[in-house]
Amino acid sequence: MNVFDQTVRQIRCIEKKHDYLGNGMIFTENELEVGRLYTFIHGSAESYGNMVHLKELPNRCGYQSYLFEELDPYDEDVLISKQREWLGHMLEEGLQSIREGRTISEEELDEHFREKKEELFSRDVVPSYIEEHDPGASYWIMPVRVRLRDGSRVENIDVEELGDEISILQHYFDPYLTDFFTENIDMDLEVNKRRISYDFCDEGRPVIGFGWYLEYNFYAYDDIKKILEMMKARAELFKAHSLDGLKPRTLKDVKFALARAAEKGIGHNDALENAAAFYESLCTRLQKMMDDNPDGEYISVMGP
Repeated sequence: MNVFDQTVRQIRCIEKKHDYLGNGMIFTENELEVGRLYTFIHGSAESYGNMVHLKELPNRCGYQSYLFEELDPYDEDVLISKQREWLGHMLEEGLQSIREGRTISEEELDEHFREKKEELFSRDVVPSYIEEHDPGASYWIMPVRVRLRDGSRVENIDVEELGDEISILQHYFDPYLTDFFTENIDMDLEVNKRRISYDFCDEGRPVIGFGWYLEYNFYAYDDIKKILEMMKARAELFKAHSLDGLKPRTLKDVKFALARAAEKGIGHNDALENAAAFYESLCTRLQKMMDDNPDGEYISVMGP
């Protein structure tokens, strides 16, 4: 796969099981279908590998590029050149750290990861939202107005934020809200069709589907009201202590959140009831956001 070519195109899934860590532990991407064609919307080279992002299966991290193949041949020399360029950049960053004396012992590294692990498991596992802008790993939801200039792309300078903002920490949003907002973004809205991002692409690229990295995702008020009805239905499902009907990716994420709650001594049914209460509270808050901002054109959801 040529992840450096940002052209939107069809690619084929060739595998869904892989030894991601290289230690014999097999990971399965259950939502992928081997042999199916998917729409590549952009690629990225990360510390954890070359990743592809798909229109049909939006998620924050994407999927490892080696699980797919190109339908049309491409110039391997371009891919090799780009990969060398990226590796050179990573090497230069490491050398710069050495020149500046930023070193860390093995003991300090172990301590760092121990602290991070403790931080992960010490987080509050009862989902909630914050009545302000949280600068950390959060999703930000607010009413906005958008200036559409004739024939031009929608960039950050075109968005007027109206101030009534809430934040939802990523470890709450990811399992409980991702599917609602990724599957119900209206790409027929002109403001969504014209969005542009410079992430992974200096010359800019269109944002297709839900944008993950500090990108505005616009929802008309009527679309938000439909999402709220879906949330209320999910709340009733969880209050019945059921996970029936959840799609594989959502089911996997919710089960992970429930397991994290269990680590804090919260039982399965209690954790589901907490999530149901979160949905109901969020529905009330988002409805109030729309009622309090009748002049707002859209609700924006932006990820970290």
